[in-house]
Amino acid sequence: MLNLLLTAALQTVVTPPTTTEIWFALTKSGVRIESVEHPQAGDLVVATPFGVFNTPTDPVATSFRGRAGNWRDYLDYPDQSLLAEEVAAMSANGHLSELVAICNTLLARGQTAITLQAVKALESWGERIDRIEPKLGFEQRIERLWELVNSASDATALLSAGALYAEAEPINANTGFGRNLSLRELNRGLKHRSPIVQRSAARLAAKQRVSDPALIARLLDGSVGGGLLVRDACAEAAESCWGSGTVSWWTVSLLRSSDSKRMVMAENLYSYAPEDGLRPLVFIVAASGKKSGKQFDFDTRTIRMVRESLSNSISSPRSLCASCSSGGVMLPWGNPPLSSGSVERIRKVAPELAASVLAKTIQLLGLPRESSREQVLQAWAERR
Repeated sequence: MLNLLLTAALQTVVTPPTTTEIWFALTKSGVRIESVEHPQAGDLVVATPFGVFNTPTDPVATSFRGRAGNWRDYLDYPDQSLLAEEVAAMSANGHLSELVAICNTLLARGQTAITLQAVKALESWGERIDRIEPKLGFEQRIERLWELVNSASDATALLSAGALYAEAEPINANTGFGRNLSLRELNRGLKHRSPIVQRSAARLAAKQRVSDPALIARLLDGSVGGGLLVRDACAEAAESCWGSGTVSWWTVSLLRSSDSKRMVMAENLYSYAPEDGLRPLVFIVAASGKKSGKQFDFDTRTIRMVRESLSNSISSPRSLCASCSSGGVMLPWGNPPLSSGSVERIRKVAPELAASVLAKTIQLLGLPRESSREQVLQAWAERR
């Protein structure tokens, strides 16, 4: 549904490339950024198409002309590596108008790894660009940027989201103040129909280091379902806000949740908590090929293969956060999985999950791509 809404908003039209050359500024340290006018050597401010780039300690050294890249030619290539290279080049060159154009196109086509790459590039540039009038005060700036994130119907919202992320601050434990969005606004953002607004709210929750159980439950829920843009931000935010609690929930869900959820949990552990996530991933490798009812020993633990899934009190983020909180603040996870109790229960591992987790553990262990299950387990044993 979210993809449909976003597609309708962006209208699947590939913006034609600009035929005229565009001015770029090159600062003394080597930063490149698009300019709406001819930048002069010594400039400390560059006017971009989407706001002001302030560079008070890194003046413009020179300027040059550039044209649109070739990304439109690569949109339908089976091999997307060329498109990924184009996104990387546009980001490195600060070609903001083309980054916005490719983001609009990719978002309308669906959410893929390259879409996420382009989204992150725009967010990163947004953190360095002043999007609003300078006369506004600190609190007003936060409110205004949030308005821009919510009101934009295209990828320029990502630039505003980046600027907002750069300015937001966690509440100071000593003063009780901070430049941030309220919990109410963050919750509204996470429920917004736009994936970009949801993503921005999740990233802000991480920046503000929220500990509210209801909001963390939304982040945990978002780390499992929804499109890639929201899932990526919610997973990072959940890990940032609840740390080992989030990793523990991903772990127990990987061991015993439904097959569809287990695939996502494996990806979360691999991408957002690789250091702590490697061990549970190796346990899945060890359990691969084992039948229900089978019992075996692995890595100081006794493993029993089971059929049943997790109880609702653990599988439901809302129930989990209600039971793991006190006084409106999240508490640490009680007994970390894979380290307590006499027997560890793992659901039978489907072939698709086994193959996916094997590939991830091979990468995390730094083994050759063609390494077998036995070689992974041997490498883990030697590492331990």
